[in-house]
Amino acid sequence: MKTRAVSWPLLGACVALTGLLTACPGPPPPADESVALRFSLPEGADRSNLWIAALYYPLEANGTVGQPVLITSTPAGSGTSGGDVPLYLSGYALRQARNSAKCTTPFLTGEASGKQSVSVTPNTVLTCNVGFLAYTASGYGTMPTLDNLKYTSNDLYGFASEAFKYSFVNVNGDGTRSTETGTRTAGWSLVRREVLNPSATPQEYLVTMNSVAKENQAVALKLREPRDPFRSQGLAGGRQ
Repeated sequence: MKTRAVSWPLLGACVALTGLLTACPGPPPPADESVALRFSLPEGADRSNLWIAALYYPLEANGTVGQPVLITSTPAGSGTSGGDVPLYLSGYALRQARNSAKCTTPFLTGEASGKQSVSVTPNTVLTCNVGFLAYTASGYGTMPTLDNLKYTSNDLYGFASEAFKYSFVNVNGDGTRSTETGTRTAGWSLVRREVLNPSATPQEYLVTMNSVAKENQAVALKLREPRDPFRSQGLAGGRQ
């Protein structure tokens, strides 16, 4: 029987290649961006067929806001009886939203579009905001609409491409004015809304939308009836 001679140079190259591959592992997996939030409903709210949803509103190419994109939802009965309702946002779902060019948009042409006296530093920041609401579902797979909307939240879970500060003025149809300011961290963070209505200027509201510390994310987000847009949903309850 003939035996094939081993090519030592070839064998050495193979060993070297194997060592190189071992020394150069693939890219690390993406960081886990998942988060668990809790929501409180108004006292006495009917939880039958009530669902809580997380969604974002896409900014279309023509500058209009498109139909909401559902990220996830959970039945309001999934919490303890009469207690807070947990909602889990998976890292995969958040990455899908963050990577969407219709969600992650320049702050100046997205959130600040149509506002007055806009100031943002740095002015290159991109943001993507996930909002929350509660709606009645006639069956599994029912999507939230204006007709089945029950409660909303003024708080949001937002992504920022970099840390930034901003301010702008919004003039409302009823003649009132709101001056909004905010400081947000880079990456995903819970952004809570606070509203002040100084007695000296009853037609003017002071709104803050700031990122909160990770440890404060455990405080439940309040869901309210969709009426007064200036009702505070902040961490400390706010004042009016």
